[in-house]
Amino acid sequence: MPSFSGNFGILPNHVPALSVLSPGVVTVYEEEEKAKKFFVSSGSITINEDASVQILAEEAHAIDTLGKISHNWLTAV
Repeated sequence: MPSFSGNFGILPNHVPALSVLSPGVVTVYEEEEKAKKFFVSSGSITINEDASVQILAEEAHAIDTLGKISHNWLTAV
């Protein structure tokens, strides 16, 4: 998760937190599915007490919908 205080990951039973997103790539792992990557411009993330996560992004685009040059750069991140 790209944030203004640095990148971080979220695991099950993560401590509740609130952070400001910075531009970058968010990777979403769903049970037994391939990882999905999104570019976010800015926004906020809330990790709730029940370990649910809410991401509010100003803009978000699936990496696979971006142009080839952008896609190559972002998948290297």
